[in-house]
Amino acid sequence: MVEKMPFLALVRSPVKAEARGLPKNSLLKGDLSCPEEWNLEEIRAVVHLGGLVRALKWKQFEAINVEGTRRLAARIRQLDPRIPFIHLSSLAAAGPSWDGSLSAHSPISAKPCSLYGRSKMLSERAVLESGLPCTILRPCAVYGPWDTDVLALFKQVNQGLGFVAGPPSRFSLVHVEDLVEAILLALNGPKEGRIVPIAFPDPVGDVEWLQLIGQAGRKKVRVFRLPLVLAAGVAWGAESWGRLRGRAPLFGRDKYRELAAGSWVGAPEAAEKFLGFRAKKKHLEGFAQTWDWYREMGWL
Repeated sequence: MVEKMPFLALVRSPVKAEARGLPKNSLLKGDLSCPEEWNLEEIRAVVHLGGLVRALKWKQFEAINVEGTRRLAARIRQLDPRIPFIHLSSLAAAGPSWDGSLSAHSPISAKPCSLYGRSKMLSERAVLESGLPCTILRPCAVYGPWDTDVLALFKQVNQGLGFVAGPPSRFSLVHVEDLVEAILLALNGPKEGRIVPIAFPDPVGDVEWLQLIGQAGRKKVRVFRLPLVLAAGVAWGAESWGRLRGRAPLFGRDKYRELAAGSWVGAPEAAEKFLGFRAKKKHLEGFAQTWDWYREMGWL
């Protein structure tokens, strides 16, 4: 285990950040649009976690994920070009992969299939082009306390039902505690511009994923496989409703592109070789812990 260290967290809402357990004196209110206004004189390292996961337009992804990252890296370089920069990207930047063989491809040769993935790929390029000593982490699907994306699957299972779409596919997962461990190891390791996928070694099938959540919550779940065309219709309808509300839905056309692409598997070898990291939280254990947390918070 790596020791924790003092930190300063950039947040848009200090109230929400405090509710999640972050100490008040460690919060810096702001966003990625104006990093030149922040007081960062004592910063010794950067972990860039900020980003937009869902949006209705490419310009929104570009403004936050690409230009926001570029501005942040430029601000840090202005302070000191030796400051290490840990960039949390996404497996979506690499593109889909059945066996993980594509998960560590450079952002020059990566083939993202969604607007989100493209924005994260371009954010990686921005970090590498900054000249800062850096490491780029590409986590796969992350789950655990406070997560609201995988929560949708837990809610399905809680009702005794589960839905998958298209041909059978495989996914790499990682519990948030393991991801934090990987970030801390990256902070203490060499910063050589490496691309490092972060994933538990054993991928799960789409049906198996729902069944494991059911085991964790002691729920019997019936899983139905839907045709992709039906999923496309759901995505289109959800996005149309989202546009009327001015808010991107959980599952819109961009997430449909990722679903239709097939499997999303990350290779863990690079993390073991360059960071000495290996995810420890097994899926059933992690799902049970997450289920209990959702229950305690009243989310299920």
